[in-house]
Amino acid sequence: MTIIEITDNTTKRQLVKGLQKLGKGLFTECFALSDSEVLLVSEDPLKEVYSMGWLCDTLFPVTEKVDYLSSGESIYKMKRYTKVSSLKNSLEAEQYEIYKTLRKAQDALKYP
Repeated sequence: MTIIEITDNTTKRQLVKGLQKLGKGLFTECFALSDSEVLLVSEDPLKEVYSMGWLCDTLFPVTEKVDYLSSGESIYKMKRYTKVSSLKNSLEAEQYEIYKTLRKAQDALKYP
């Protein structure tokens, strides 16, 4: 497990210096800590909920709250998941058939 030290004056730039950026969303940036762990710098309130364990662990990844930065962003650690390049190749045949059925149902519910 990677140890992260944050002081009152730590900036995001200092925190992520030397870490590989894996991706960025609207509220969160993801950096590699190791082959098995990532660091999230986030303003997403749902990450806070995940870290408190208020949602079912089987549906949402376990997210550990590390600290806050002085900028107000939160720092989290979580397991590093492998990137799915092909959903069809990543699922078993039966799982993929369920996915296709759910996808058709979702498409049917979309408004014109």
